[in-house]
Amino acid sequence: MTWCIALVLAVGSAACVSGLQQNAQDTTRVDVGFGAAFTDHAVLQRGGRGSTVYGYIHRAGVTSALTLQITVRLMTMAESNRVGGYIVPVNRTIVGWVNETYGRWTAALEPSEVGGAVTIAASFGNATAIISDVVFGEVWFCSGQSNAWLPLAFSLSRNRTYDALLQGRFTNIRLYTVDQQSETDTDVTRPGFSFDRFIGATPLPYDGTAWDYPSGGWLLPNTGTYPDGPTNSGHWVNSTVASFSAFCWYAAEELAEFFEASEGIPVPIGVISSSWGGTMIQDWSENTTLNAEGACTVLNSKKATPSSTAWDKGHPQSGSTGEHVPGSAVLPGSLFNAMVLPWVNYTIRGALWLQGENNVGECADGVPGDPTLCGSAANGTGYGCFISSMVSTWRRWWAGGPLSASSDELPFGVASLAGSTSEGHSSAMPAFRNAQTAGGGLLPSALMPNTFVAQAFDAGEPVGGDPGNGNACSRNWETASEGYSCIPGFAPFTPTFMGGIHPRAKRIIGQRIAKAARFWVYGDSTSAWTGPVLTGCMLEPAPPDTPVDPKHNLPIAGPRLRLVFNTTLLGASDAVSVRAPGWELALPHGPPDSYTPYPMSLGARGQPYGDLAAAGLLTEQLLHVLGGTWRPGAPGKAHNLLYTSPLEVRYGGSTTNLSDGGVWLSARLVNQCYDHTSGSGPHAMACGWNKTSGARLPNWNTALAALPLGAFNATEITAVRYGWGEDPCCPGADRTVTPCPPNSCPINGFNSTLPAIPFLARIRNGKCDWNSITDPALPGGLV
Repeated sequence: MTWCIALVLAVGSAACVSGLQQNAQDTTRVDVGFGAAFTDHAVLQRGGRGSTVYGYIHRAGVTSALTLQITVRLMTMAESNRVGGYIVPVNRTIVGWVNETYGRWTAALEPSEVGGAVTIAASFGNATAIISDVVFGEVWFCSGQSNAWLPLAFSLSRNRTYDALLQGRFTNIRLYTVDQQSETDTDVTRPGFSFDRFIGATPLPYDGTAWDYPSGGWLLPNTGTYPDGPTNSGHWVNSTVASFSAFCWYAAEELAEFFEASEGIPVPIGVISSSWGGTMIQDWSENTTLNAEGACTVLNSKKATPSSTAWDKGHPQSGSTGEHVPGSAVLPGSLFNAMVLPWVNYTIRGALWLQGENNVGECADGVPGDPTLCGSAANGTGYGCFISSMVSTWRRWWAGGPLSASSDELPFGVASLAGSTSEGHSSAMPAFRNAQTAGGGLLPSALMPNTFVAQAFDAGEPVGGDPGNGNACSRNWETASEGYSCIPGFAPFTPTFMGGIHPRAKRIIGQRIAKAARFWVYGDSTSAWTGPVLTGCMLEPAPPDTPVDPKHNLPIAGPRLRLVFNTTLLGASDAVSVRAPGWELALPHGPPDSYTPYPMSLGARGQPYGDLAAAGLLTEQLLHVLGGTWRPGAPGKAHNLLYTSPLEVRYGGSTTNLSDGGVWLSARLVNQCYDHTSGSGPHAMACGWNKTSGARLPNWNTALAALPLGAFNATEITAVRYGWGEDPCCPGADRTVTPCPPNSCPINGFNSTLPAIPFLARIRNGKCDWNSITDPALPGGLV
């Protein structure tokens, strides 16, 4: 028989196209439904090339022609969020049959402006499926592992969001948490079509007590309550927003505020969280790309999990039926099949990615700090290759579906890993963050075009200690001055989840990635998208008449290193800010020996001055120059290490290999910012920016560092690095005593507050000499 597909508009017009010939079956069954991505309260992408709606049809034993009808109609004005209203035409529908009884349908909707709400009905024979309260706005797909999944209940800024929702703000943000499932490379559908990887499984009902992931399809953010008393096992589980991804939510918050300011209306924002803790990038990649000739090479297979060295060939893991098995491992490609493919026909604006913790162990063995340890897209190795390949694969699928309306160059945002999240592979973290940009150091790049990056190296867990005794708790965090002590398990305090591996400072990461999207995706030239990017450096002589410390007979100041940052990337309204780190400002003040902070060992690599101590070069005199004081009677110990710094210079070592030999010492950045808000005089002239006139000042794109010479001289300086560690911003600080709040690294954009990009560069003949392995779009490169 001939199948007829009718496209029915709200005004009643229809069009028919011929379908496939099908044979009658012995039993009668007719069914129609939407894909798992479509439920009540869905957000469809506005504008562009329109948006798509899709689902399935099933028939058996039918002897007469059936017509598929897709109807889009405006809800009543009482139900609508927009005054006026309009009708969305359905301009084309297609059906692809999987077999004689089961098929997939896709309907293309004409581009629509912001608004709604509409109902969409799909009718097939005597079967009908309806979704309602559907709106048009901006849609983003968020994915990754546990730090992408971490619910807002574990965010330091959660109370701010709860308060805003109670006041009626951000109710235009709608949430979808994808149920955690894995699917191996078996047939396209399982028997009985219980799971179709292009349709997805029907979402489980919303469970208001499930803090891990709420399910329920599209949810409004303000469903539930916000208690101010004891919580259930330390979690706030009573609301939809509390159990949604904090990373994804805070990006949506930033975008919602941007659109309301720029367009004057609350644009609906749809955010989809498809994340699973403890997973690897290979799990989110298509197996055909992992197995292809010339595919990415794992650099350290002996550290890799079994799934990352033996790609899935279609054999399910032991005991698995493809559904989520709590505590079980997943196989490469299985999350791409089950948690990405069901969405590739859903029209989205772009994707946001926060993942990599479980891949750091795959970096190559080598000298700690070597920027090439985790691979690059250019040479087809490691995570740098895997992320570039995955982005290309996702784009191909989103752009290649039936009636696809997503961009061929889908915007893709990457958040770098925060401190203390390396899963025990701390020495590889600087190289891994480099690999997260495909090896280029910054995004976008020629290796990964139409992408952007949010730095998170300065957003690790602010406090240390045992969460059980309250050392790791905090009130609603807005500024470091609000404190961190608490009674765990009681609102308004924020508990930790498994300790520092899941930093609670998620709002700053969501804000940064959304600001980059504002610039690169929405063309907002007023939005700063990156902090200062190093473009050069030069040694300068010591100031004249430098005084000498009489006790140690050493100069108080020696030659200085001037860092120069890219003026174009700073934009028209930013300047370089250098300020004392937050942790240093919080330490007690007074003469050097007036207090005794917790002492720390100096005898092992990876600890403050460990390289120096291991080389046998640490002396009382040199330690004094470095800003610390010798601890009498305890060799290898010191206190008052106020000037341990994220900026380091290398003395000696290879002049051609940045990771070969030498001794790295902290260099003290000269503070060129002050605590001020207005006025005139020296304070108003700080940071290369005159706050009174709004004008840049001389050297607005530079930073100055005093060099620790001691037994060395300036001619022996061979390299400089900044932020080149797992958690580099508060080195030497005891976080059980002194918090290290986000944004504590000293070099930032003055107006944007965005952190300077970590860098590592050779110094030859008194100047930075770049190793040009990075993208040519960045002047001089980053590495």
